[in-house]
Amino acid sequence: MPKTKPLEITMKRRRIMACINSRKTLDGFGDEEMAQKAGVSPWTFSQRKKRPEEFSIQELWNMGIKVYLSDGEPKLPREDVLDIS
Repeated sequence: MPKTKPLEITMKRRRIMACINSRKTLDGFGDEEMAQKAGVSPWTFSQRKKRPEEFSIQELWNMGIKVYLSDGEPKLPREDVLDIS
């Protein structure tokens, strides 16, 4: 069976989670500490990890993740070089 390209929303979710996981690793934090940095409860953080597009820009900033706005579209840093396949 031929390989199919992941849906665009799947790719966006992977990019967001790659940034969050990278920040967690760099800071040596677990989910509870990242939830605290984001300003949400651990339960909310775990739910948003399932649907990362629901993180607000402010929550991402609070976690130390840079988000750039271009033409009203949020863009994560270095999307072009993240290898998430």
